[in-house]
Amino acid sequence: MAQSPPCSLAAGTGAALVHFVFATGVGALILALAVTRWLSWRACARSGGARRDGALSPLWATLTLFWVILQGAFGALTVTMKLFPAIVTLHLAGALVLLALLAVQVVQVVHGNLAIQGRVIPA
Repeated sequence: MAQSPPCSLAAGTGAALVHFVFATGVGALILALAVTRWLSWRACARSGGARRDGALSPLWATLTLFWVILQGAFGALTVTMKLFPAIVTLHLAGALVLLALLAVQVVQVVHGNLAIQGRVIPA
């Protein structure tokens, strides 16, 4: 009976590892986003400028950071519970919420840049 080499990956493990690496990268970028927003917010407040003019509120970035941490917990549950359907569904739904949180921030940045440039923002 032939045995597989000790360094071989089980079926599906490679995809899970790639998912883990990319998810970790996304988490690191979201952490950087939250830190940048908070530093910008504080710098704008210290300079006496109106916060809404130069710095976006760190609320959405902080909420996104907490959400991606929760997503990581659901990802760990997904692996430890052997792909239990309810946990997988929650993890997938959480990914859609994460996408929506990031989309809200993109809209904020685009509208903020247009407002700074003096352009009319359609309602």
